[in-house]
Amino acid sequence: MSELILSVDLGGTKTAIGCFKDAELIGTSSFSTPQLPKDFEILLESEIRVLLTRLDLNLEDISAIGVGAAGYWDSNCLLQQSINLPKYVRQPIWTNISAALDKPVYLKSDVDLAVLGEAVCGQGNKYKSVLYINLGT
Repeated sequence: MSELILSVDLGGTKTAIGCFKDAELIGTSSFSTPQLPKDFEILLESEIRVLLTRLDLNLEDISAIGVGAAGYWDSNCLLQQSINLPKYVRQPIWTNISAALDKPVYLKSDVDLAVLGEAVCGQGNKYKSVLYINLGT
């Protein structure tokens, strides 16, 4: 059976969603990131459902949601510090999304995931170790 995973990139101005089947990107969606976390939760859930419908998939087909997001996130998936999304600090966004969609949510910093992607699937995949320097806004 194929594994389907949703990927969410939460940015200060734009949020992108990708649907992966056996590690291959099969569909995307994006929207402007709302300033209020509750608005984000509602919009993300809606956009996920629209994307899955467009791909002729159901929520039951998805095994997990992976999230990359800027800022400092603690082990409870709570944002502790953010310049871009100050109203998201200490809000249980990912706990709420996990409960609403009944799916596990795994969160890492966007930079951690960028270096992992480059090391595994990008230019670094032929090397034993990789140095990654990220410059962001």
